[in-house]
Amino acid sequence: DNNIIGAAKKLPAHSRYILAKDNSVSSPYSRLRLRMTIAKGQLEHGEVERHLFPMEQPDFVVGHINRLLKASGLLTD
Repeated sequence: DNNIIGAAKKLPAHSRYILAKDNSVSSPYSRLRLRMTIAKGQLEHGEVERHLFPMEQPDFVVGHINRLLKASGLLTD
């Protein structure tokens, strides 16, 4: 199933959804629906270029996950 809005509704409170700068895989309407669906603070506009950034920019992803874990208290230095 490719229902991004349905999946977004099921995101746990501590989750983050990062939008890439490349809009080629989503329409302005779907991005608007995401902004309306996902809780404030969970939707981020990343400084990543393409939607495949988790595979293409793993250092960005690791750094982001580490920041979230530290903020939650689950990871200490």
